[in-house]
Amino acid sequence: MVLKNLLRRLDLTTLQLDPERLPILVVEDEPQVQLIYESYFRGSRYQAIMANSVRAATAALERFIPVAILLDILLVGEDSWLWLAQTKANSRTSGIPIIISSDLDERRKGLALGAEAYFVKPPDREALLGALARLTG
Repeated sequence: MVLKNLLRRLDLTTLQLDPERLPILVVEDEPQVQLIYESYFRGSRYQAIMANSVRAATAALERFIPVAILLDILLVGEDSWLWLAQTKANSRTSGIPIIISSDLDERRKGLALGAEAYFVKPPDREALLGALARLTG
């Protein structure tokens, strides 16, 4: 029931940005990990906006510009590396800081493609919030 409510609440067609919080686009396909990120951002100045695929993330970027993107590299059936490179090459989205959080330990590749920070899952909550604070001012 909780996961069903989470997925319903994350529908981009009914997206409501909280003007008191900074939107973070979280690109993650595992519902359990989405819940972890939701708990990390609860009580912080950040609002997690979930996208479970790069297609959903691209659609979200057409609706709003987040202050940062938290990107999982291992999305089922998708090339997140390519999406990262394309997002950084697009003049509209190139300035958005991207933080990778992945099971893969390929920090050098992620940073070379434009990510500003890289965490191996699971990231420490304080380290993640610290990186967001540093990257978003």
